[in-house]
Amino acid sequence: MVCALLVLGALAGTAAQAACSDKTLRAMADAGRSVSTIAKRCGMSPDAVKDRLAARDTRPARAPAPAAEPAARAAPSATAPAPSPPAAAQSADVSKAASKPAAEPAKHPPGTVLELCGCYGSTPYGFTEANDECLSGKAVATRCPGYCPVNRSPWRRICS
Repeated sequence: MVCALLVLGALAGTAAQAACSDKTLRAMADAGRSVSTIAKRCGMSPDAVKDRLAARDTRPARAPAPAAEPAARAAPSATAPAPSPPAAAQSADVSKAASKPAAEPAKHPPGTVLELCGCYGSTPYGFTEANDECLSGKAVATRCPGYCPVNRSPWRRICS
């Protein structure tokens, strides 16, 4: 009887952890949901949610291209004489500066949280202001759950 309960508990534990995919967890976290809220929704422990979100963040996006390796090996075996060390350093600096144009940071899609919830003062909810970080160029003040001292209200800014 005890063994049956242990097996049933183990099966229920794995099923609860598989209730939400990594994509669902990431979407809820990006939407501003707390770890405890995600854990309750998915039937997981808060530690398991943190571990899965951290594992997702540390996973590399792509492996390096294998075609780059032969080109890197062929470059040192070139028959041209190597330039003197000061000239090589100067040419490397010039090539680095030429290869990296000043890139603007990527703009955020709608729904991206720009400020976490806090008691930043009083603001009308739905107040829209210009924001260069958003794709739309606008950010909206939205209400947050919680309480604040007198003459303040809990709110955050998100891209519209």
